[in-house]
Amino acid sequence: PLRRLSRTIPHGTRNRSLLEQCCNKNIPIARAVWFARCVGANELRGLKRKGSTQVGSVTEVQWIFEWTEQVTEFIEKVIKECPEESSATSASANIAAAASSNNPMKPAPKPFGSASSASTKSTLSNSQPWKVKMEYITRLAANLFSEGLLDKPLFLKWCIVNLQKCRIEELPVAILFIRLFWDGIVQSRLLSQNLALALLERFSELSSPTFSKYQVFVTFKEKVSEALFNFFIFSPDSFVIPQYWKKLGPVLIEALKGINDEVAQQVLELVCMRNESFSVTDVKFHKILGQKL
Repeated sequence: PLRRLSRTIPHGTRNRSLLEQCCNKNIPIARAVWFARCVGANELRGLKRKGSTQVGSVTEVQWIFEWTEQVTEFIEKVIKECPEESSATSASANIAAAASSNNPMKPAPKPFGSASSASTKSTLSNSQPWKVKMEYITRLAANLFSEGLLDKPLFLKWCIVNLQKCRIEELPVAILFIRLFWDGIVQSRLLSQNLALALLERFSELSSPTFSKYQVFVTFKEKVSEALFNFFIFSPDSFVIPQYWKKLGPVLIEALKGINDEVAQQVLELVCMRNESFSVTDVKFHKILGQKL
């Protein structure tokens, strides 16, 4: 019955239109995932019927890649719709609670903490429209990811890029996505190192006088500092960044300055030594290479 029903889906409902309709009508997540799967299957069937010269598996990979781009662009659009008077911090807490309760991925230790039990008691009826929409697309993205309906490497890379490039007011939501997809990010050495760089750069930005005079940004800075500390303890190797050490080394030391943890201090000293050692080696190598050339 479901296979026959899938053939009756309107052809015009696809990409951003599909996501918009699911959000606006608050379609149950399981049904929305099934809907997306059917639309994808119909589009792939249509490509094959038109006599696409591509191999079937290549066509499917291309479709998932483009669909993932549509999802990330839609998430960015929803994030930017956040009203200025809305508290991004409290909003992200409510979204995290709802997303976690519907997130099919297995839980794992996350250095960014977890939503408080108080926030889980919030109801949709008391939320602003933006919070409801943001909560929905977050849950939908998590389920699409777990069902293999997104290009996972591309989506995880977007999570990092979003943290790097988002507006300062959007940081709480950007960190929320890092926490939700933490398991996938830490499996990649490159993504882990890029996450370390992104956190250090955002901490450096929040340390500037432009933001330090506003309490809300001081709170953001404390959250980024806490995330840096926990991620540093979890994966110190990700902070071995000799090519960026001259610029970001002092930022890391500043972020961990107030931490009274003997183990963390020992690990920090080791990471500093490794970065400085690699930096010196790299300089010597380039000098030797220059002489030979």
